[in-house]
Amino acid sequence: MEGYLRKADEKDVELLFSWVNDPITRNSAFDSHVISYDEHVNWFQKILKTENIHQLIFEKEGVPVGQVRIETKGDAAELDYSIAPGFRMMGYGKELIALVKQYVETNFRDVKEIVALVKAENIGSQKMLLDNDFSPQYGVYSYTLGKELNEVQDNSGNL
Repeated sequence: MEGYLRKADEKDVELLFSWVNDPITRNSAFDSHVISYDEHVNWFQKILKTENIHQLIFEKEGVPVGQVRIETKGDAAELDYSIAPGFRMMGYGKELIALVKQYVETNFRDVKEIVALVKAENIGSQKMLLDNDFSPQYGVYSYTLGKELNEVQDNSGNL
């Protein structure tokens, strides 16, 4: 049986909280801090009321196996998604994104592009997006300030 997407509602707050602090989920997130229950509940209540955000639950045979948040920004839809612990590496990510493409095309007539931001080390997500005909647009490079300064101090003992 094929999976399907359903809109999240108030009853899903516990389900999503049970997934959000999973170590793999936190490591894949751009903001990897552990999320408190109160922080999660406040965030969840806010997004359920936000018109340009659709929080969806991905289910297979009535079992929740993942989630996706679609936020429209002009003519783009930005995705934030995850597969639940215990269901990873089974092809569900690829199926989820295929369903998301259909959902966006049906529900957001003004959207011309779907965007997913993925960390460089998240090879699984990159492959899954490529398998769904997404194309990489650009890389982001960063430099941590103070690294060279600390290395100079460590090597010479002074500045």
